[in-house]
Amino acid sequence: MEEAKFNNLCSHYRDTFDVHRTSMKQRDTLFYGLLIILSVFTLQLSSTETVASIVSEFISKSTGIKLGEILILFQHSYGCLCLDLQRGIIS
Repeated sequence: MEEAKFNNLCSHYRDTFDVHRTSMKQRDTLFYGLLIILSVFTLQLSSTETVASIVSEFISKSTGIKLGEILILFQHSYGCLCLDLQRGIIS
């Protein structure tokens, strides 16, 4: 009986530690991403054109789509959504 209780506590501790470690990794990743975003926004305050060109180059290299194309697709999707809302198709 005592050995089963000990094994149960050990497995609970192991599972709890895995959950805690996973949440710490996610927290750290999100924090680093937030730092990067804040630094880009801060740089954009001082040199807008340079940061805009660097960001658009990065997006085009990583996705293969130019930033202008993404904005056009977004505007088209947003426009279609607004029309659907006005027509009452989406409620």
